[in-house]
Amino acid sequence: MKYGAIIVVLMLCVLPLNVYSQSTFNQSFPAVDSGNYFIWDTNTTKVSNSSFSIAQTIECRGEEITIDSVRETADFIEINVTSQYWKYIDGTKSNVTTTKLTLRILSSAIEDTNQLFSRFFRVSDLNEAFRSYIEGLSGFFIKNNTNFTMLIEEGYFEYNGQNRSVLIGLLEGYTAKNEWTHAKYIVDKEYGVLLAREFIRIKYESSNFTTMQLPIEKEIMLLRDTNLFTLSKQSTLLDLMVLITILAVMIALVIIIGFKYGRSKNVG
Repeated sequence: MKYGAIIVVLMLCVLPLNVYSQSTFNQSFPAVDSGNYFIWDTNTTKVSNSSFSIAQTIECRGEEITIDSVRETADFIEINVTSQYWKYIDGTKSNVTTTKLTLRILSSAIEDTNQLFSRFFRVSDLNEAFRSYIEGLSGFFIKNNTNFTMLIEEGYFEYNGQNRSVLIGLLEGYTAKNEWTHAKYIVDKEYGVLLAREFIRIKYESSNFTTMQLPIEKEIMLLRDTNLFTLSKQSTLLDLMVLITILAVMIALVIIIGFKYGRSKNVG
C-alpha cells in the first residue's frame, strides 16, 4: 500500500508540467513574460517607379521592448516595460530614447484586451483580437471609395529559419484624396507577436491640367531579434527532461515492488 501511494504521488507530479504558469494572462499573452525582449528594425525608402528598381533610403530606425517584470494578483496584472527607440546613422545607433512604462490591467478585463503596445495580440482568441485591431486601423481609410480592401488570412512567414504559422492583415485604399496606402501586418499565431509590418504610400500631385504620381514611399518593419522562441524551446526541453526522469523513477519503483512481491510469494 505504501509503494502504491508513492506511485500515485509521482503521477500527480507529472500533471502540472503541461499547465505550469498557465494563468489567464499567460494563456492570452504568452509573449509578455518577464525577461523577454523584442527588437524591430524599420527601413523607409522612396522609389521613383512602381517596380521598386530605384530606391533611396530615407530613414532607418529601431525599437526594443523588454518585459522587465509581470506581477499577477487576484485583481490585476502589472507589467513593467522598458522601451527604447533610436535612429541608425551609418549603421550606428543614435538619438536613443529610453522610456519605462508600467501598465495595469484588471484581471476581469484580460479577455477584452485585444493587444498590448500594438505589438502583442491576445492568442486566446487571436482571430477576433487581430480583426478588431485591423478594423480600428481601417478608420484611417476613406470607406466610400470602391478601391478600399480589408482582408485577414492565414499563411506562413519565415523567421530566422523557422516557418512560422501567421495571421496576415491587409488594408488598401485611399487615406487622403491624393494618397493611396497599402498596409500589411503579420502576426505569429502561437505567441501573438508582431513579426512584420509593411506600408506602401503613393501620393499624387494635381494641377489644372494633369495628375502626377510622386515617388513611392515604402516602409518595412521586421522583428530582427528576440529571445522568445529560444526560451520556448528551452522550457519545452526542460519539461521533457523532468517528465522522462519521473517516468524512469516510476518504472524503477514498479520493478522493485514487483520483485519484492514475487519474493514474498515464493517465501510464503
